[in-house]
Amino acid sequence: MDTQDNKQENKDQASPLAKQSTITGDTVATDGSGDKVKTLLNIQSLINSSLAKIQRIKEDLNPIKEMIDSFLENDEKYNQLVEISKKASKAKSARKKDLLAEDGGQELKSKLDVLKEERKETQEQLSYYLSEYQRLTGANEIETDDGELREIKLSAKLIRKTNLNR
Repeated sequence: MDTQDNKQENKDQASPLAKQSTITGDTVATDGSGDKVKTLLNIQSLINSSLAKIQRIKEDLNPIKEMIDSFLENDEKYNQLVEISKKASKAKSARKKDLLAEDGGQELKSKLDVLKEERKETQEQLSYYLSEYQRLTGANEIETDDGELREIKLSAKLIRKTNLNR
C-alpha cells in the first residue's frame, strides 16, 4: 500500500507541472502565462525533492539489508554452503584465467572486447540519432526498415560532479 501512496504522491507532484508546461528541446512552452522561470524553478524543485527521496530510501535500505545478512549468517547450513560456493568459485576463476591465457583464449577475448566496444559506440550513436529525430519531428515512435513500430524512450540520469556530501 505504501507503494501505491508513493505513486500517487509522484503523480500529484508531477500533475500541476504537466498541466502547466511542456519542455521541448532547449525551450519551455508554458500554458500562456509566459513564466518560464517559474516553470524551471518548479522542475528544479521536483528534481531536488526526488533526489532527496532517493537518498532517504537508500538510507532506509541499509539497516534492512544488514538484518537480512545477519539472519542468513545465523544459519549454520547456509554458512557451510557459502564456504563451498566460495571454494568452487575460486577454482572456476583460476581455470578460466588459465584457459583465457592460452593463445586461442586471448584471441577470442580480444574479439569479444572489440565487439563490445563497437556495440557501446553504436548504441551511443543510436541514442543521439533518436533524440535528434524526436526533437525534429516531435514523434515518440519510429518505424524501422522491417516495418516494426518502435517507441522512442529517452533516459536521463544525474552524475555527481562534486563531492560535497562525502
